Formats: sequence, C-alpha cells, structure tokens
Amino acid sequence: MPVVFKRRLMTMGAGSLVITVPKCWAEFYQLRAGDSVQVIVADDLRVLPAPRGTRPAESEPAPAA
Repeated sequence: MPVVFKRRLMTMGAGSLVITVPKCWAEFYQLRAGDSVQVIVADDLRVLPAPRGTRPAESEPAPAA
C-alpha cells in the first residue's frame, strides 16, 4: 500500500508553483539539485525520479482542465 504525504505548493517567480522534497527522500533516491524528474499527468499527478542515463524530455504544457 502506498504511503501518502501532503506537501505544500510554494510560489516561484511570477506564475510557477514548486514543491520541495525532504532531504531524507532526496538522499534515499539519490537526487541532487538540477536532477530531472518525470512528471506523469493522467487521472492523477505523479512525480518520479527520472531513470538514470536518460535525457529529460522537452517540457510540454499541462493539459487543459
């Protein structure tokens, strides 16, 4: 069963929102500043570590709600 955590969105710049990753998660998944993550948009929104050795995909606009 997955574990669910709440994270608060913060404003960055004029119109972007960001979330932070706790240090223990970053260490466990070996993430560092500047690393890429996969954002999967479907019926829900998932953020996953990008597979090692892959190039990040070009950013695409979010689908209309």
